[in-house]
Amino acid sequence: MKKLVIALTAVMLVAGLAMADDPCPVPENNTCEGALELPMGTTFTVNNCGATNDYDLPFSSCTGWPAHGLDLVYYVDLVENQELTVTASTSYDNALYLVTDCTDVANSCVAGADDDSINGVETLVFDAADAPGRYYLILDAYTSSGISDDWEVTVGGVVATQQTTFDSLKSMYR
Repeated sequence: MKKLVIALTAVMLVAGLAMADDPCPVPENNTCEGALELPMGTTFTVNNCGATNDYDLPFSSCTGWPAHGLDLVYYVDLVENQELTVTASTSYDNALYLVTDCTDVANSCVAGADDDSINGVETLVFDAADAPGRYYLILDAYTSSGISDDWEVTVGGVVATQQTTFDSLKSMYR
């Protein structure tokens, strides 16, 4: 019985050490394959603990800076002329970018934000104009040091409206 107690104690100790080395599981939205729907018109907090660096932007990217941090991915389906605004804040130099192809983020990036290295607040604005479809928002960071932190994310935008010309308006009243 004494040997059984010692063996069980050893197993629990090893399991506890393994859990201490990896305090956070990899988040579901660590890559585009597990991207979560971006909740429009809300503010939410998310932590990137457990995330990995799956997407990198080069220096000449759509943000103007490289991005080699821990990534979280959201998707949004935009209609023609719909505007998307995302503001995110962290305690470090974060980066936001919107892509159409997760296998080629550098060349499919349509909008990016990485202007404020001091306060960790970035705002991305994108107008779908004549390009409706699915877009992926990647929350990233300038640094590759693996910093994890809470992100406060605010999502807004203008809902698209039907474009009416003056001629079509006149014809409605004839």
